[in-house]
Parts: sequence; C-alpha cells; structure tokens
Amino acid sequence: MKKFLTAIVAAMFLLMSHANAEVKTYTGTGEYRMGDSDTPKSAERGAKEKALRDALERAGVYVGSYSEVEDAELVTDKIISRTGAVLKVLDTKIVWDGFIVRVTVQVEIDADELNRRLKNIDTPEKNSSPPPTQPKPPAADNIALSQQKIDEAIKLCRQNNFREAIDILNEAIELNSESAEAYETLGWAYNSLEEYNTAIFYLNKAVQVDSTFKNSYHSLGRAYNGLKEYDKAIFYCNKAIELDPNYPNPYHWRGNAYMEQSKYNLALSDFKKYAQFDPNNAGAYEKIAWAYNNLKEYDNAIPYCNKAIELDPNHSWAYKTRGESYRFLKDYYRAIESYSKAIELNQNCNWAYNGLARCYLALKEYDKAIFYFSEFIRRHPTWLYSYEGRGKCYEALGEHDKARADFAKARQLGWKG
Repeated sequence: MKKFLTAIVAAMFLLMSHANAEVKTYTGTGEYRMGDSDTPKSAERGAKEKALRDALERAGVYVGSYSEVEDAELVTDKIISRTGAVLKVLDTKIVWDGFIVRVTVQVEIDADELNRRLKNIDTPEKNSSPPPTQPKPPAADNIALSQQKIDEAIKLCRQNNFREAIDILNEAIELNSESAEAYETLGWAYNSLEEYNTAIFYLNKAVQVDSTFKNSYHSLGRAYNGLKEYDKAIFYCNKAIELDPNYPNPYHWRGNAYMEQSKYNLALSDFKKYAQFDPNNAGAYEKIAWAYNNLKEYDNAIPYCNKAIELDPNHSWAYKTRGESYRFLKDYYRAIESYSKAIELNQNCNWAYNGLARCYLALKEYDKAIFYFSEFIRRHPTWLYSYEGRGKCYEALGEHDKARADFAKARQLGWKG
C-alpha cells in the first residue's frame, strides 16, 4: 500500500514581538446561551471561560498543524497551540440579554511566558531524528493496583463523590500512565462537576492512549454539549456509534445536541434508540417525551412520561415533562399535580415552578401564580416571560404600579409587548 506523508507547520504570532516581551493588558469577550440544566452562575462561568480564551488569543498564539495522508485519505490531523499566561483578571463585566450572557474580561498577560513556550515547541518534520526511547511499561503489580483504584473511583462517581474520585484517579495514573480508562473516568468526574474544558483535556488523553475506547468519545460528546458546541458534540457521538452501534450513551448525548439545534425529529430517533438499547433507563423515556413535546405531539409524550415514572417513581423530570404535556393540552389540574410532584421530589426542578405559575395564570388564580412566578424569577432572573406573566397577574388584581414595573423589566430583557 502506497503511503504519503505530508506535514504542514504554520505559526502565527499576534500582537507580540520577541524583542519587546512584557506584561500587557488585553480584553476578551465570550458569549454563552443558558439551557434548561444551567443556572445563571454556571452560564456566567461558561461565558467567562470563552472570554479568557479570547483574551489569550488576542495576546498571542502559536498554532501548528500536522497532517498524515494515506491513499489520499486523511488519517491524522493534529493541532498544537501555545498561549501566554494570564497573570491577573483586572475587570469582569457581565451583561444578560434574555437567555444569553455576555462577559467581557480585562486581563494582564505575560508575553515572556509565551516566548518561552514557543522556544520549546516540537514540530514534526520529514526525515527528523528518531523519537526518544519510550519509557518501560509499568510493572504488572502497578497495573493491577492502578485498576483497583480505577474501580474504586468508578464506585465513588456513581455515588456522586467526584472530588474524592479525582484524587484516587490521579494516584491510578501515577501507577499506570497508559490507562485510557483512568483518563476517561477523570473526564466523567469533571463532566459531572460541569468543568467541561478540564474533562476534554483528560478525554483527549484517553483517546491518545486508546483510540478505540468508545467511552472517551461519548464523554467528549457530553462535554461539548455542556459547552454548547453542538456540532462537536455530534461529531464525537458519531465516533462512539461507529465503534459500537449498540452502545446507548452516545445516542443520548447526540439527541441532546439535536434538541438544542431544534432538530427534534433527529433527536426523537436518537432517544428511541437510547431506550431500545437501554430499556430499563427511565431517563431515556423522559427524553422521548421531551422531544414529542417540542414537536407539539403532547398526547404522544404522556405515555413515555408514564413509562419513565413506572421505572423510576422518583424521576422528577418525568413529572415535570408530563406537566408540560398536560399544560399545553390545557388540562391544567393534571398539569399542576405533575408539576407539584416534580417539586416535591426535587426542589431544584426549576421549570416546574414556571409551569405551575402558567397553570394558575390560566385558571385566574392570580395570587398563586404570582407566588410561583416570583419563585421562578428568584431562580432564573433573566427569563423575561416570568416578568410578563407576573405583570399580567398584578394587572388583573389592580396592582398597576407593580404590573408596570414587571412589564418594564420584561421589555428591558427583550419582550416586545
């Protein structure tokens, strides 16, 4: 088989020179759209991460690329980047616009650090000297002990003890740095802590160690879902499905990405496969109902909610989703029953408060509606429709000053009424 090897190395230096390296101030901006599972704090954190990355790129970045082609098909495509180091965040400005938060940061960045890193970059070249001798593999005892620690960490992750699991996994990697499972489990822990960029770092390490380890790819899909980078999420879920078409998890995360892209039929198909391959998973049926609700097929959604509740009577999101189905069918009393059960099981099932408020507004029980709108506003202060809804309640009760204040706030957030 004839093989071709091409190497393309490109370097780009922005706003810096080696002759005048110094600490400089740069401004970066980042934007993040809040989803159902986000809190205002986590959304602001996501926007700030993007703003910091933007500032670093403005300060200076080296980008190197290396491609390997076999029989005219790309088989390796690597990108290497180096940036300077943030010394201090001088100022942070946060602006909300409906569901979107925009963050602007002003930071001090050390140009000398960038230049030091650039001097240490290794780029692949044709006819380059042989790679250094690889370290000897770990002894069998170390591999066995590492696996014991990984198994212990997995149990801790299942108990939501993620920080403790991380400490143990780092010990496992010290014993065996070639364990894809250790790196992937670190990705799982950091994903669960919503520290998605850190998760991606370790998941990429897992892929480097073992490119056939399917868990790494679906976990990358989960991480990119968390970062709202849905095309990347779909890409990595596709990789996991290519490795094992019967593996349930990538259908879940690819379905989530399709939902966020408003591709509801594609999402519905994925969620049904998720349930097919994991038929005892209550969450899979709730996801199907979620997709049907967005397709406005509320009667189809309800049986899947019921199936989820049958499998897991404590599944708060299944009750919330069923409440949505009943509300849009204008069956308000059944909707109230489902929403109330969701909150009883999980006081952080935030959208159930919004659903209750809407039901009581429709039933003209304005005091109850005001209570739930106010509770939802406390949890999601930028959701403009809560102010609009509460304003209507105040107006119906003759409390016109409060109504005007709520309508003004809703307009400030983008309401056109």
